[in-house]
Amino acid sequence: METHQKRPGERRRTPLSVRIKKETREALLALSTAEDRSLTTTAEMLIEQALDRRHLLDQVFDLTYQNPKLIGLLLMIGHAANNTLSAIEAKRAVTRQQDQSAPEIPWINDPDAFNEVAVAAKQVIEAFRPVGDRGGGALGKAIGRDTIFHFVDGPPGNSPALDAARNRIDSDAVARARRRQRFYDDDGMIGPTTEELELPSKGTQK
Repeated sequence: METHQKRPGERRRTPLSVRIKKETREALLALSTAEDRSLTTTAEMLIEQALDRRHLLDQVFDLTYQNPKLIGLLLMIGHAANNTLSAIEAKRAVTRQQDQSAPEIPWINDPDAFNEVAVAAKQVIEAFRPVGDRGGGALGKAIGRDTIFHFVDGPPGNSPALDAARNRIDSDAVARARRRQRFYDDDGMIGPTTEELELPSKGTQK
């Protein structure tokens, strides 16, 4: 039976009885042995770290964007987009069961899946849009194009957010953004190039 000698000034602990898988206990035991800690202390440390990480996303967004309302909107867009992707993957799983030869296309390169995510994001944005006169969005269009330019061709290290995005978006999608960075319509909106419109595609196979 494990014993733990209480150290001076150590916080009083409350018993917590839980049932865990054998593999989990073995992993805890290995970690506690490697770090020369008791099993209880190791388990408590991991639980505290997990609880702390619940606030890590808030801290990252606060440090990166600082504007609470923008952070809230981004989190809601991310939540809607992620739920949309989960639903898409569930549908794909059914399709794969019926047809194992169905290609696996990353959602960001799948026209239909990408549109579903874009629509979900737009729904969130439109839910919060205030009523009233508004301009043509010239500033937003210009900054959007500038963001794409720095994303695809800018040097690393200038923006932690763009650096993180580069590490996560695949090369096919990056190449698509690079082709379009200077191609936009009369309203200033980025869109497919003339060459892309002449080549119908179902997406880039993984």
